[in-house]
This record gives sequence, C-alpha cells and structure tokens, in this order.
Amino acid sequence: MLNVIDGGANGSIGATSTVTQFDEAAARAKDLRLLRTQAATLEAWYGPNAYSTFLCKHGCRPEPEQAATIGRLLGGRVRANDGTMQPPLTKADRQVLNGIKARRKAASSHYDHILRLRDALAALSQNEANPAEIISRGSCLLNEATISAQLDIAVGWLSRFAREWHEQKRARARNPDSAQLDQGKLAKKGVTSAELVEAILKHHRKMISAEQDDLNHIALMKLAAEACDGRTGVETTAQLELFTEYAVPKMVTVRRKDAEGRLQSVHIALGALTIPQLREHVAEIAQKAYSKSDEELKELARLADEMEEFKETPSSTVDECWVRYKEASEG
Repeated sequence: MLNVIDGGANGSIGATSTVTQFDEAAARAKDLRLLRTQAATLEAWYGPNAYSTFLCKHGCRPEPEQAATIGRLLGGRVRANDGTMQPPLTKADRQVLNGIKARRKAASSHYDHILRLRDALAALSQNEANPAEIISRGSCLLNEATISAQLDIAVGWLSRFAREWHEQKRARARNPDSAQLDQGKLAKKGVTSAELVEAILKHHRKMISAEQDDLNHIALMKLAAEACDGRTGVETTAQLELFTEYAVPKMVTVRRKDAEGRLQSVHIALGALTIPQLREHVAEIAQKAYSKSDEELKELARLADEMEEFKETPSSTVDECWVRYKEASEG
C-alpha cells in the first residue's frame, strides 16, 4: 500500500511523510507467502510439527531461543529468524564436522580426476584431423613450451588409466557377479508440483481463503517449486546425519512418465530414491551444462558410490542404505 501524508497548505510533503515502496512491499509479501508455503510443504511431506505450526501461526521464523527449544523437541536443528540453525553445535559436533570436511575434501579431489577425464575424453574424441597436419600448419595456440610440459604427463596418465580400465573390464567379464552395478509420506512416493499444490489447498484452505483459487494455483505452483528446491529450515536427527555428511539437496526433481507415458517433473525426497535411481539422476545431471557448483554433483556421486555397497536389493533406498552404512560404521 502507498501511504502519502499531505504536509501543508503549499502542497509540499512534510518531513514525517511516509512512502512505502511497492517493490519493498511486494518483496515482503512474497517472503511471507514463501514462508507459509514452506510450512505447508513441510506438513505435506512429514505431517504437522512444532516448527511448521510456528511458521503458520506467526508468519515468521522463531527467535534463536525459541528455535533452539523447537529443535530439541524435534531432535534436530531448525532455522531461526537471524538465519542461524538452532540449537548451536557443541564441541563434539564441530569435531564431527571437521572429519566430514576432511572426507569431502578427499572425495572432491577424487571426483575432480573423474570429471577432468570425462571432459578431456569428450573433447579429444571430436578431433578427427591428422595430427601431423595440425602440427605442420602451426598456430599461435600451439604454445610449444606449454604443450611440451603437459603432453607427456597427460598421455602417460591416460595410458595408465586405459590399461587399468581394460584390465578391470576383462576381470568383470570373467566374474560379472563381483562388480555388477544396477542401473505414507508424499516425499517417499514422489509428487508433482500440481499434486503438492492440491494437498496444500486441501489442508490449508483457511490460510489462503482470501485469494481466488485460480490465482492460488498459479502462485503456488511457482512457490511449491521454490520450496522444494530451497532450504525449508528443519532437519530431523536422521536428516542431520545424512545431510551433514553429504552436501546434497534434501529434495531432487526427477523426470518420470505418467500413466499416459508423458514425461513430467516429480519432486521427491533424495532418501526415497533407490540406488539405481540415484545413479541415473547423477548421470543425467552430469551430461547437462551444470548450472550449480560441481561440488553438489561430486557429493551426489559420492553418496551413490558409498551407498552401493549397502544395497541389499535393486529397490533399496538411500535412506535404507544409510542406516546400514551407519550400523557398519558404528559396529
């Protein structure tokens, strides 16, 4: 709303006049809608809880002290209005996190090797010209000192990789079983944005009764996608362990065919994916021009690789494998 207070007889606006900018008001209104939609999304996924109830009732995140209390009740941590996650980490928590950072750093180096290899092979496989012709014609791009310094090292490493690759491929062919790779809550079964909006409208009609249903569908379709892609601000104990160890999103968007064979985007909890589905998801985003940090891709790949050993059947989910991984680690 635009408020203008007349300042006097000469038509000027007084010093106490207040003008509320439309863009600021719109931003605040969007933040409020997004916050309430996140609360509704939490309840759609996991059922009502102390944190979602607070967001719906007050339209804001709790103070740090309140957030700490809610977090302890939930057995995890929740986001406060100052952006912090509460309750604070203990000294033991920080020691665990330092170990996690070390594992992530080591894994990042490992997957950097793989990603560089993929890029190099993809680029070199497109070269068809005779190398002798390339060299004889010359170019300012053919910096002799740079190429001389890198060529033998690169060829040597690639040759070693090729030997190991073919040797292990032959070993798998001789013993295929030794290295075979399989390719109640809404979050567990997966849900489209439209289905999520339908659930929100069904259970939170009072909260959005002031808006017309057709406008609600348009706005909530967008907000539901934002809520699924962003941080909802709550972590349960199980989530805290899994999503602290791996820097991966809690929700992912996968492509699935509906009953009529049409592809649609489905929001689903990462933990509900089977290991083959996770591998397929990693392969899909690795083939795209990845817009996010490669760190997320590497962490998703690490999760898929490390959970593979704990897959009992092709339908074993990430959550199930994580439980077995923790049991083996603590045993």
